[in-house]
Amino acid sequence: IIQAQGNAKLIPGSRFSNGTLAFFLTSKFVDAQPFYRMEGILSRWGIDTGRSTLCSLAMNAGRAIGDLVQAIRDDLKRSPVIGMDETPVQVLHEKNRSATAKSFMWVACGFREGKKLLFFHYHPTRSGTVATEFLKGYTGYLQTDGYAGYSQIGQAQGIIHVGCMAHIRRKFFDAEKVSGGSEDAREFLSMIAAFYHTEALLRQRYERNEFDSSSFLTERSKVQEPQLAAMYEWLLVRSRRLA
Repeated sequence: IIQAQGNAKLIPGSRFSNGTLAFFLTSKFVDAQPFYRMEGILSRWGIDTGRSTLCSLAMNAGRAIGDLVQAIRDDLKRSPVIGMDETPVQVLHEKNRSATAKSFMWVACGFREGKKLLFFHYHPTRSGTVATEFLKGYTGYLQTDGYAGYSQIGQAQGIIHVGCMAHIRRKFFDAEKVSGGSEDAREFLSMIAAFYHTEALLRQRYERNEFDSSSFLTERSKVQEPQLAAMYEWLLVRSRRLA
């Protein structure tokens, strides 16, 4: 009997094809399907695959694509803009740590040759040194929220630290709520709303192919810069009054 050579598997010796493995991982990490739920789903299909097997597959796949992960990280650091944020997670059975200990997933977003890049970097702490070490050697724009942990890397040579309009809006929204309807807070929220509305119209025109990328950026600067300048002047005047 002559048998054709089978396709190379990402995990040698696994009884699962690369496509099946991709389905498991996509369901878990893209569609947020926990492995315990997937275990039940597979059981209904008559496939006896426990969550421990799925976890093992995920870990082995991660080790197998280590070079690809590093390549994504290298490409990310070539992105002219990186957005970064961190979110708490809990990890079971972590050495020398309780199951209720808070760890953090640091998420960085950029692009390379027009393609979006997302990188998840796990660390047991929220220390600002994590961002500093992760972005060592990076030059470009770094966009974050107001967490002080980004301050040090935001002052590094070659990095321009920029804020997030959504987080700015949140502060004024809270101020308007706490003050019982501050006129200043409402006024600035209306300015942000106008800015968002203009941005949405520009993006709609871009999606309708009325602009190429270069023309979109030009039109955006033309329309949005005066609004940003007005918002900046508004903040300066209020800051002098409140100082």
